[in-house]
Amino acid sequence: MAGALFVTRLKSNARRRVERTVEAVGDNIEADRRVKIGHKKPRGGATNPLYDTELREVVVARPDKEPLHLITNDLHRTAQEIADLYKERWQIELFFKWIKQNLKLKTFFGRSENAVRIQIYTALIAFCLLRLFQNTYAKNHVGGAKALKVRLKVALFEPFNTTNRCPTRPRPPQKRPPDRQLSLKLAEP
Repeated sequence: MAGALFVTRLKSNARRRVERTVEAVGDNIEADRRVKIGHKKPRGGATNPLYDTELREVVVARPDKEPLHLITNDLHRTAQEIADLYKERWQIELFFKWIKQNLKLKTFFGRSENAVRIQIYTALIAFCLLRLFQNTYAKNHVGGAKALKVRLKVALFEPFNTTNRCPTRPRPPQKRPPDRQLSLKLAEP
């Protein structure tokens, strides 16, 4: 595996063979065992390359929920460190979920790391400016951030009214006072 370490959740239906149990168990750690996972020949018929690989399963207790079964190839760290690593990984996943939901980045315009960073920073700045606008100038705007963004797109180069009231309707031509500029007065000879 080229020296790469991983920590991930074990699927509930994963087949595992317990090799041995490690004695050191922490506060919220229910079990720490060495396991081998998978079938020798899964449904596809090909041989499983991880069949004989020894991995580590750490079972973490959670209040009012099922215990969390973590699997890793890191055999040297303590079980609590493995649980903390997964917790940090989960925070990163939540951050990326927030980015997907709030910044609406559909596609990246460049493939380099710098191009992706610039696009994410630009989207973050736009999001912060929209929130700042919403919390200061547009405080009395009734809709949420999405409705405010739509109104900003429509009225980008016009004066922006946040009162959500329609402007006064124009009067029909019959009820308007006559316009002097349009009236033609002929001088008498």
